[in-house]
Amino acid sequence: MMHPQTNKHLKVTAGSSNVVRISNISDQYESPDATESTSGKLPKQVYFYKRVPLFTDVSEETSVVEQYLESVALQNRGLVVVKEFNIVLRKDHEVMTEKVKILTGGATGLEPLHSGLVGHGMSTGAVFGDVTSSPPYMNIVVALRLLGRDHTRGVLVIVTNNLADRLNFGLACQKVAQEGIHCLCLTVGDDCAGLENGHAGKRGFCGIAFLLKIAGAMAEEEKSLYEIYWLVNSLNGGSLRTVNIALDSGVLNVGTGLGGEPGSYSVKANSLTEATKEALMLLLSPDAPASIFVEKEESIAIIINNFGKLSDFHFSLIVRTILNIIYSVSVNVVRVYIGRFLSAPVTQGFSISVLKLDEKLLKWLDFPVGVTSWSNRGNTVAGISPAQDWFSYYNSLYITNATITTLEDPYKDKNLGSKFTPYQVAVVVKAILNIIDCVINVEDHLNELDSDHDYGTTLKNFILNIKSEMEMRVLNIVTPYGLLNDLAEIAAVSMGGISGAVFSVIFASAAQAFLSSSTQTPLECEKWISACRMAKEGLMSYTHVRPGDKTILDTLHNFVEVFTDPTLECLTEAVNAARDGVDKSSQPPDPGAWILAEVLQLILIQVEV
Repeated sequence: MMHPQTNKHLKVTAGSSNVVRISNISDQYESPDATESTSGKLPKQVYFYKRVPLFTDVSEETSVVEQYLESVALQNRGLVVVKEFNIVLRKDHEVMTEKVKILTGGATGLEPLHSGLVGHGMSTGAVFGDVTSSPPYMNIVVALRLLGRDHTRGVLVIVTNNLADRLNFGLACQKVAQEGIHCLCLTVGDDCAGLENGHAGKRGFCGIAFLLKIAGAMAEEEKSLYEIYWLVNSLNGGSLRTVNIALDSGVLNVGTGLGGEPGSYSVKANSLTEATKEALMLLLSPDAPASIFVEKEESIAIIINNFGKLSDFHFSLIVRTILNIIYSVSVNVVRVYIGRFLSAPVTQGFSISVLKLDEKLLKWLDFPVGVTSWSNRGNTVAGISPAQDWFSYYNSLYITNATITTLEDPYKDKNLGSKFTPYQVAVVVKAILNIIDCVINVEDHLNELDSDHDYGTTLKNFILNIKSEMEMRVLNIVTPYGLLNDLAEIAAVSMGGISGAVFSVIFASAAQAFLSSSTQTPLECEKWISACRMAKEGLMSYTHVRPGDKTILDTLHNFVEVFTDPTLECLTEAVNAARDGVDKSSQPPDPGAWILAEVLQLILIQVEV
């Protein structure tokens, strides 16, 4: 073997346009293997060909998520990237005219979940947020328009059950439904060890891979949207469970979350065998509160998932232990999928997912796929194309901007519903300006009320973006529908995260109250009562929170319950009820509930004037 050489021993000199010549500076290095060489020394010069790189490592113009999706598409030539919106789609999605399309997505950082499951036989596309963040709902809207515009078979959205994804994907489905795109949304909650957080339901884990596999196979067989939704939803409700096991300080914790959070039935075990038995009890035992109770000789499929930080060696030992225990139970294990399907930031860990099977489900599990992260019984794994095609393929990696521009909101420039009168426009503008000043002044107070100490700053960013659009005269103050939809989009873009999704849901849901009115009819005050009620119902639908959960909904609920008549007296009573609810709540109050009461008070003052 040759001795390693550092940069100080090499000099790069100019050669032909595509050749780099490296000269050996130190003639003191001799090759032990060059016994047959006449000189006994390394060659004086080494040649290699250089090629202009397809892309650089510099990320000034490209985010890390965009770079990751670029890599995903380069490794599977059946995919295409919508770069500006962090979307990956099947390249042939436009010709799937007789098939339901499956859309999934979520935070970047759970790979290979979502990205590795896009392709023939599984998901049609996926939308990605930043690392640990749900994708903005407008990015999801773009994906739904790409898949669902002029497509009669519909789009089924399948995501894990967490608040941010439930809000953003749910709101996107609601928006495109108004555009005539047929879609349904399913949130997967397969956790058998976590606490059902009030109305939020179970946490969503690796079991979503089973549902994407079955839904994708049914879509390839041209089943209808409702057929697929009904079956997958029934499996989600009673035939699918997952349990996570994390190693922490030498102790195995059964029933943790993806970040190591404890579950309501979390237990600690000092041995792998003991931990595995506890996990399987949570999955299969009739005595466990959330098990699926597999009866004797009932068929099941299993996913054993490595969260990513276990070596192949240690994971293999874990798999052996799990399989030995499972096969000792009187159940018919007909399929076992082993590998990494979902990664998590836990120190070390793995998960076990169990799905009850019948013959139809087994057929769909065995349906051939063309994705990178699911392979069984002859299923193909998509890889990089042959060398002669690889570089030309790079040029077809993206959907062009020309295609994206055709996907704009069909209602974007349409002032639907009743219009503001000139007097009402003046009232609205004055009220917005007062609210802007108020939020700026209470930024620090809102931060103090917030456990993360950034609610006020986030809300201030939203308000300043509204002010900027007003100054540029692009904020729609022609109709209530246009104004509320603009506010929804500004909130989603400027606030981001759960707060942005919450405000987007409130404004977008309220906007629906004005669609039934003609642009020729005067604006009825009763519409604002309906708008407030629809905002409350939308927030409850997408967040699963309820009055009394100490959220912004508490203030909204108190206001809506009293605001039943379009009179100044009734509005005053409703604002007072909202304020009383905040004053009587536990201290300190929720920052969202507190600021909403302040905003309602400012609106009342402006209306009184």
